[in-house]
Amino acid sequence: MSTTIQKTVAEFVTVASHPTVVRLDDLLAKRPHWISDSYFVTAETKSYLTSMTAALTQNSGCGIFLIGQYGSGKSHFLAYLTQQIRDFQLVPTPLKVVTLSMLNYSANHRMEEIVLDVLGLTAVDDRRDTWQALSLNDESTSGIVLVIDELSEFLRSKPDRAAFNEDIRFLQFMGEWAMDHRFWIIAAMQEQIEHTGDLEYALYRKIKDRYPIRYLLTPTHVQELIA
Repeated sequence: MSTTIQKTVAEFVTVASHPTVVRLDDLLAKRPHWISDSYFVTAETKSYLTSMTAALTQNSGCGIFLIGQYGSGKSHFLAYLTQQIRDFQLVPTPLKVVTLSMLNYSANHRMEEIVLDVLGLTAVDDRRDTWQALSLNDESTSGIVLVIDELSEFLRSKPDRAAFNEDIRFLQFMGEWAMDHRFWIIAAMQEQIEHTGDLEYALYRKIKDRYPIRYLLTPTHVQELIA
């Protein structure tokens, strides 16, 4: 009499174990390769990656906003983008990627102090002199990409309008400085910058000019992921 051997699903399928919520801090884990291995490139994100390649091959930088509601995949996109740049998958030239999650800072922190710290800069009286110390063309890199996650949440939590405007003016400065240097800022937000607080119209116009590229993670992107 023959005996039928029943096999379990685990004998046919291997499921990799990794966090269900992706954070930029996951890039520091011992085996962060799962971030790229598990990332599904939709038609929408593919167009954004193509756009990023075009932007990163220019002789000057710019500011970029990545906009999407909670759960739309902003952090995973930023982490994937970081790995692709570091692995020379987007551009052949070496670019230094500096990641910054604003979730790690309270609203009482000034954004300028946070950014200077992660970039290794020391503030002096003239802000431009401070930034001239940023090495953009040494043997190891031909430019710097600053990746900022959870920016809108940080701005919305500012204690008063003065603190909010101070951080917005610093964002404006970074975007302006990037236009003359190989420096790029890509910041993730849950809504458009003009909806994060009481933004003066003049400041809005300046931010719009200095952050001309906006990537939107729309329901189409989410529908492709689900499918």
